Amino acid sequence: MKKLLLALVALAFLFSACNKEGVYTPKKKLSTVYYQKADSEQKDLYEDYLWDGNKLMRRISNGSLISQYFHDVELVPTYDGKRIVRVDEKISGEYVDYFYEGKLLTKLVYHAGNMTAEATVEHKDGKPTRVFFPKAKTTSEDVTAKLMSVFVPQEQIQDMHKVLKQNSKSLSAVDAEVLWTWDGDNVVEVTSNLYNEDGTPVTNYVSRLTYDNNFNPYAISWADFGSESQIAQQSYGCTYFTLSKNNIVRIEHTNTITMSILPEPIVSQFAEDITYEYDGKYPVKATRTEDGEATETFYYEYK
Repeated sequence: MKKLLLALVALAFLFSACNKEGVYTPKKKLSTVYYQKADSEQKDLYEDYLWDGNKLMRRISNGSLISQYFHDVELVPTYDGKRIVRVDEKISGEYVDYFYEGKLLTKLVYHAGNMTAEATVEHKDGKPTRVFFPKAKTTSEDVTAKLMSVFVPQEQIQDMHKVLKQNSKSLSAVDAEVLWTWDGDNVVEVTSNLYNEDGTPVTNYVSRLTYDNNFNPYAISWADFGSESQIAQQSYGCTYFTLSKNNIVRIEHTNTITMSILPEPIVSQFAEDITYEYDGKYPVKATRTEDGEATETFYYEYK
C-alpha cells in the first residue's frame, strides 16, 4: 500500500491564513487524534496536543504507530514572542531552526548530531512557493534526505534512492526543489523535482489536490514541525494538509523518472481519496482510500 511520508508542515500556513506574527486563533484546537487501520476495530492514541492559550507547547505522537520508532515522539517548540524559532525532538536530540526576513520564513536548518542540512524558502504574494535543497546528498542516512522528506512524498524519496543506486556516479550530489501552486488559501498542486549535476531532470513528482469547503484541523497546529521522528510518521498526507485552509478530498499523483540507462522516462500514477464526517465545519473523522479501498481512519477531538 502506497503511503505518504509526512510531517506537519503547518508552519507554512502562517503565510496564508494566520494573524499577526504567525498566530492562528481558530475556534477549535486539536486535542487528541486516534488512528484505526482499515482491517482493525481497535482505535489507538495517535497524537496528543498541549496548548497554552494560542501557543502549541508540545505534541506527543504514539511511537508504536510510527515506523521504526518504539518510543513516543515528543516535539517541543521554542518561541521568540509569538513566532516559532526552533522545534526539538526530545529523545533523539534532533532539532530544526527557523530563520525569517520580516514575517516570512526564509531558511530551515536541520540538526542531527554533527550533521546539518539547509533549505531555503521563496515566496510570492506572501505565500511560500518554492523550497530549494542545494546539492542534496540523498543517501538513506543523510540528514538532507530527512529534511526533504518533510516536503515530498515517500515515493519520491524511494525513487531518489533507486536512481542514485543505479546511477551513483553522476548523482552523488543533486539539486532538489518543491514547488507549490496556490488557489486562494489552498495549495492545488505540489511539484517536487530532482536534478542531475548538469541540470537535467531525474525525477518529477506532481500531486494535484482537490478540496472541500470545511476547516482543516491541522492548520491550527502550524507550530508543530520538524525532527526525523515526525518525518517518519505514516498517516495520510499532512505534508500537504497543513499548508491549506480547507480539507483535501482527493490527491492525484504522477511520478516521472528519467535515467540515462533507460530509453525513455518511466511514468507512474495513482490517486488517494479522503472522506470526512463533520461536527459543524470541523472534521471528527477522516478515512483515506486508495483505488477505492479504505486504508486507514483518523478520529479528531478538540479542546
